[in-house]
Amino acid sequence: MMEALLTVSFVITPVLGAPGSAPKLEVTVHNESAKSLEFMRFEADACFAQFFLALGVTLPDGTKAQPASCPIRSWPGVKGTLAAGAKEKRVLDLARVFPGVKWAAGKYGLVVEWDPKALEAYFGGAYATRASQYSLNESFFVLAKSLGSVRVTKGQSMKLPGGGTFTFDSHGHKRTMEGGPPSPLLIRGALNGKPFDVALEASDAGRFTIDGLTFVLRAHEYDGWMELDCFGGVMGR
Repeated sequence: MMEALLTVSFVITPVLGAPGSAPKLEVTVHNESAKSLEFMRFEADACFAQFFLALGVTLPDGTKAQPASCPIRSWPGVKGTLAAGAKEKRVLDLARVFPGVKWAAGKYGLVVEWDPKALEAYFGGAYATRASQYSLNESFFVLAKSLGSVRVTKGQSMKLPGGGTFTFDSHGHKRTMEGGPPSPLLIRGALNGKPFDVALEASDAGRFTIDGLTFVLRAHEYDGWMELDCFGGVMGR
């Protein structure tokens, strides 16, 4: 088997979104070899997905979404190269890849894998470089409406929409290495009387889950107050 010259990672954003709005799939390709590689670029999201990915979405009712086909009246790709050491990010709008989906509220399954076999059918090995995949190929995302919002001040307890009590004790920060990722925001408190300590990373987009209940931090004053959207158990445990 030929050694993979590319690495690829996938990120779905947001993991928790609003009904009626499809998330985006970020695909980052990194040429880790010491030479430039032939690389095909596609303008249409559906074409990129068809020729580079094995991509599937499972709807909340368990059925599989039908992806759009790439129109090939004339070849839709542009031949080029990816320089040695270069990274390239492509952001796919899943609404364009799966145009028949209504994106109703619910939990969606996602399967994604770098798979340029369709490109090989046209060009053999050229432009269809294999890749090592750093991220998991199975994931999920949720579309849901907030149950309501609360504003909680340090030292205060607030009743939550849907039941339960949220107590805010303090904020804090973790030390990180110089030049590393931003320090996560620590949130300390109690949910229904049970203490918790959450580290909120920048990549979490304000979302955190405690004992199966999901919250999104919309605004805050450090160690003073927080405004939270409450989503109940939509994300599961």
